[in-house]
Amino acid sequence: MKCLGITKKIAITSGFGESDTSKLNAFDNALIDAGIHDCNLIKVSSILAKNTKITKKFMIEKGSFVPCVLSTQNGLKKEIICSGIGIGFNNQKYGFVMEAKGKNENKVTTVLEKKLGEMAKNRKQKIIQKKIITKKAKINKKYGCVITAVIYLF
Repeated sequence: MKCLGITKKIAITSGFGESDTSKLNAFDNALIDAGIHDCNLIKVSSILAKNTKITKKFMIEKGSFVPCVLSTQNGLKKEIICSGIGIGFNNQKYGFVMEAKGKNENKVTTVLEKKLGEMAKNRKQKIIQKKIITKKAKINKKYGCVITAVIYLF
């Protein structure tokens, strides 16, 4: 039984934003950098349908409601911040998405690897294909934000 539908395509994006006004403005600027700023993001959990394809190009109509897995990390001037997304497809050809954040890119990557591994293990599956995406930045203004996202496309 389907509820809202099953997506067979996803896009991965990331962005960095800064602001001297507020943390929220830094987040908005990160959304602009990632190309997902004029839509309504709906945070969803982390399962990809069987045989989901990853696309590099996507266009979203302004005002659309867009399901996504979103990882964000905020920080202050002079800090280095990182967010990441891990995608793993299992031996049954469906997938998992996990997010992580922090101030060290290597630690974020390690955490994503562990999370994907545990998710597969708990389902008695094996990851056969994996993709880890991180976004790291040093903040020059008062506030900063990095985001990584998996956008579910219909």
